[in-house]
Amino acid sequence: MKYCKTYENPKIHEVTGETIRPGGFALTKRAIEYCGFGKGARLLDVGCGLGATVEYLVDQHDFDVMGIDASFMLLKKKKTLRPDLLLIEAKAESLPLESGSMDGVICECSFSLLEDQKQALSEFYRVLKDKGRLIITDMYVRNPSSLNSLRYLDIRSCITGAKSRLEYWKMLADSGFDLILWEDHTKYLAELTAKLILSGLSIEEFFSYVLSNPKCSCVKADIKAAKLGYFMLVAKKNDRGADYGHG
Repeated sequence: MKYCKTYENPKIHEVTGETIRPGGFALTKRAIEYCGFGKGARLLDVGCGLGATVEYLVDQHDFDVMGIDASFMLLKKKKTLRPDLLLIEAKAESLPLESGSMDGVICECSFSLLEDQKQALSEFYRVLKDKGRLIITDMYVRNPSSLNSLRYLDIRSCITGAKSRLEYWKMLADSGFDLILWEDHTKYLAELTAKLILSGLSIEEFFSYVLSNPKCSCVKADIKAAKLGYFMLVAKKNDRGADYGHG
């Protein structure tokens, strides 16, 4: 997973809370209710950050949850407060789990940060049980014509890893997943942006956390042209794994 100092910045946490993402628990609740996981379901939270979702799913839904993240600093902060939570420093591209051991994999605002998204999807497929569910919430590009310029921006954030809706759909299909739900939740992205501004964190200051050259107006123009949105999807592991190199 790419290093993104935005998630470790306390000023951002003051606005977002421990969820550090648009929508917070509202989207988490929506996704798990749609999937209909039973009591004690085994779930994996990839890119768990401060472990907020892990804590929520354990305390509020009685699930058996494991969280992984590349940031030792974020994991340590939560483990100090909740040593009972299973939080492990690991990469999505090489999960420390047995094959077919998980009912669901959750990836909230972290998939776009993964260094090798195809390998990560292969690992998600491997650790999921038959017909297991994959939940992803993340940024997406609503103006596909801007993708080429967006890919090469000098940014350390989820922006350069965002894809168009069709790219996400194709990547899932190629990895052995059937898309069963796609919802646009761009309103949560707009709400988070407004909260950041109202908190006194200027747009210039926010950009300084994610851009190597925050004063470059061309970078901001490219981001604006992309018309970034926010989505939630649920995909099901299909039984045609051999067709996708998983057999």
